[in-house]
Amino acid sequence: MHKSKKKITKYEIFYLIILLISLIIMIAGAAMAYFSASVSQEENGTKIYSGTLVINYIDGIEVNNPKLFPRVAPTNVDDIENAYVNRFGVESSGTLDQYLTIFFDVNTNEFSEGSLKYSMFNNDGKLIRTGDIPKSGRVEVTSSTYLAAGDTTYFTFMVWLEETGTNQDSEQGKNFMGRMVVEAIQSEAIDGR
Repeated sequence: MHKSKKKITKYEIFYLIILLISLIIMIAGAAMAYFSASVSQEENGTKIYSGTLVINYIDGIEVNNPKLFPRVAPTNVDDIENAYVNRFGVESSGTLDQYLTIFFDVNTNEFSEGSLKYSMFNNDGKLIRTGDIPKSGRVEVTSSTYLAAGDTTYFTFMVWLEETGTNQDSEQGKNFMGRMVVEAIQSEAIDGR
């Protein structure tokens, strides 16, 4: 028996040297990246905050086919005759200050275009925003309302069928459904603190 020895060619040696050099460069680059990142990172450079909201829908989250009669716009939170009223509170039970944006999601609106109106009042009974309820989609009813950590604020949302001074019998028996949605962004994300 004859054993054969494989001879290593100069190309194989060349590729082996290139492979070893590449491996050394990769390890050195990874080490440099790790150490430069750890040296340049300042104390508290990466902050993660968390907080919670508690939403108390006093009159419920869902608006499901309220009985609406033509009327003019409500002038205050106590002017509720012939209007749908939804009162709710938002409590920050966490440790973070927040900005609230509140939406009304319209699922169904069979009323004539522009005939349903809304008003949003704040904790003090002041009018925040008023407008039309669309046929479907999301309506922003308030934005950038500040809520400090540990505080509670209340809102009153009203919907009514706008009085046109004409016969509105065609609006009878029409359906309207939707729901309130509250979103919060921590103030540090906006204020940059």
